[in-house]
Amino acid sequence: MLSRYVTLSAAVVTLLVFCAACPAGAATTASSRWANLAFSHLVAFSPATGSLASTVTVSGTGFRAYRAVEIGPGGDVALSPAAWGRGAWTAANVSMPVHADHIYAGVPGATPAAVSSGIDDPVGITAGPDGALWYTNFQNGSIGRITTTGTVTSYTDPGIDEPQGITVGPDGALWFTNDGGNSIGRITTTGTVTIYTGPGISSPREIIAGPDGALWFTNGSGGPSGEGSIGRITTSGTVTTYTDPSISYPLGITAGPDGALWFTNFDNTIGRIATSGTVTTYTDPDINEPREITAGADGALWFTNYGNASGNSIGRITTTGTVTSYTGSGIVAPYGITAGPDGALWFTNLHGNSIGRITTSGTVTTYTSPDISNPFGIAPGPDGALWFTNADGGGGSIGRITTSGTVTTYYDLPSTTTLTAAPNPSSYGQPVTFTATVSPTDGGGTVSFASDGNPIAGCTSTALSQISGSTYQATCLTSSLTAGSHAISATYSGDPTYAASAASLTQEVGPTTTTVASSPNPSTYGQQVTFTATVSPTD
Repeated sequence: MLSRYVTLSAAVVTLLVFCAACPAGAATTASSRWANLAFSHLVAFSPATGSLASTVTVSGTGFRAYRAVEIGPGGDVALSPAAWGRGAWTAANVSMPVHADHIYAGVPGATPAAVSSGIDDPVGITAGPDGALWYTNFQNGSIGRITTTGTVTSYTDPGIDEPQGITVGPDGALWFTNDGGNSIGRITTTGTVTIYTGPGISSPREIIAGPDGALWFTNGSGGPSGEGSIGRITTSGTVTTYTDPSISYPLGITAGPDGALWFTNFDNTIGRIATSGTVTTYTDPDINEPREITAGADGALWFTNYGNASGNSIGRITTTGTVTSYTGSGIVAPYGITAGPDGALWFTNLHGNSIGRITTSGTVTTYTSPDISNPFGIAPGPDGALWFTNADGGGGSIGRITTSGTVTTYYDLPSTTTLTAAPNPSSYGQPVTFTATVSPTDGGGTVSFASDGNPIAGCTSTALSQISGSTYQATCLTSSLTAGSHAISATYSGDPTYAASAASLTQEVGPTTTTVASSPNPSTYGQQVTFTATVSPTD
């Protein structure tokens, strides 16, 4: 998996270091144990050990200093400085090991060469009203759309800045949070983007449609002491913010079966907010650094416990506040969670590189695949499968898993198509061979040839043949071109790994010529004469 990360060098950013599982007697608080999970480029650092009162220098390029993530599940953690908006963290002089192979940091603008802009460290994902899946590209600041057959489209806008959560609004548009831009975005299914800003929007994380026809979101900062708040935005852009001492760095949010909004607080609590703004908070030993939350088929709320010291867990809370926690070897740093079409809950194991399923009675099944790498968000698709984001450091991918566990992954890596013709120019009626060369590709997908925008008979959905390595070709033989200039195109459909691409050329087709000869010429009266007509070219 590490081969998918990029190693960086040069510029320097300093991070505070502390431990997530500190030795007995260490002075720590919930706020000092913050770890912003995800976003994923491998970096080098020094020194190899440190203490809570010291700093670690992380080398790399393109950092945003307020990003830092957990070193490893249940292990040491690198924190960003106060620029994150969390204020000061508690520091105690406790030494600890720091593992270089597990430190990550966000690297805007450091896209690996083999990654296209259509998928770049995707985070949130949701099913759209148009039958496609929509997702947020945190790294390159764009919104992506992928059809259930794997066709990717990416939408950019200057106002899209580190988008994270995404959901369908009651107006048929997609609404998303801009964590880096302190704004809420709206994008239509045709790609028109509107951005809403205001003092009530501060590091927004997740967003959901509420029962009152508005969108509700979590603010990761802001509030009276910088601990966060719950926001509400109408489809016309009016923002209301709700603060409460019990709201502490909220992250996940969902609509509950009781007509209220339920959210996770990083300080080990689950919150409930009525549409009137009344906040109730539930505490329990089985709530430990909860991340995402969703409504289950059993009328309860289900959430992921990322920080459970006993090995991570999936939590369940009834609308009256009764908490149950489920643990197991198949639950490893769970993050995203959603209700599946089979009545079970499906979740992502961020550090376990797997997708989990838990029934409402607590039975856990785990699905692994080489194509699951740092899975983050998850949502049910219109095709009866679950779709998830792989926020790995190689740009990421979009994954699909059936309820029986079959995994397909879409990378949208760029391909290149070139097109040649022989002969060119040609004459009317003369056979011409068009050759499309596609590289790189796994050989999946097809090539369609067209002349002046019209499909060439017998040359649509043409299969590829391997030439060498990841280079493939498709050919089209035709003699149907009329005299004149023709715009010839070859379009590669793409496959789960490589994106579509196309090439074109101009084919010149000359007219036929006819010449007439006679023999003998001159001739005498009564002599037989042979006339020969020569037509070129012709079959």
